[in-house]
Amino acid sequence: NIPDDITIDTAAAVPASGLTGNTLASGVTASSLTSVGTSLGIGTASLSSYNSNTNNLVIRDSGSGGITISTGASNTGYLAFNDGEDTTIEGLIAYNQNNDVMSFRTAGTDDRLVIDGSGQLGIGTTSPGENLHIKSDASAATTLKIEATTNGQRADIALYGTYTGSNADFSEILFVNNGDSVGAISAGRDGANDAGNIKFTTQATGGGMTERMRISSDGKVGIGHT
Repeated sequence: NIPDDITIDTAAAVPASGLTGNTLASGVTASSLTSVGTSLGIGTASLSSYNSNTNNLVIRDSGSGGITISTGASNTGYLAFNDGEDTTIEGLIAYNQNNDVMSFRTAGTDDRLVIDGSGQLGIGTTSPGENLHIKSDASAATTLKIEATTNGQRADIALYGTYTGSNADFSEILFVNNGDSVGAISAGRDGANDAGNIKFTTQATGGGMTERMRISSDGKVGIGHT
């Protein structure tokens, strides 16, 4: 028995025999739908075979399957999460077709995480300026935490770059204060593709970024000398 409030594609819909007050799209037969309590199955009659936390709606296809939310070209599609029978939306996944941005809401706050049309990821910002952009307006430090809990295993940050044929920096950690670059630690090619140096750069008031110290590929240290 399909609940009376089930409607599937009313456009060009045909009545399903024996399902008074319900409509089905052409090509969808009553036999393809199964209702058990608060669960609805499309393409399956074995709703109890699925995880009880996620079987309210089950769509089964023996091949590839999927669900499509189709909106206007300048509109937004939503998948919402709510903990009561009201208009409050605590969690939300939204896709804006106008600017091709996907955003995520948690605890009623929009844009916790945003993926823009170029694939850049923003956490705490709706306009990521880099591949990964983390921003916080809270009155506390903004921290990126990488944790390894297995004894004997390191927590690593690896910077991969490519620069062959001539000497130049291929990776860098940049320090920026109030929009102004004031320091950096960089690694560069040092005479061969498998040799590298490390440079330390700072900026004085009114000046520019200047290399202050370098460790060459053979371990020599130069201060004020490259």
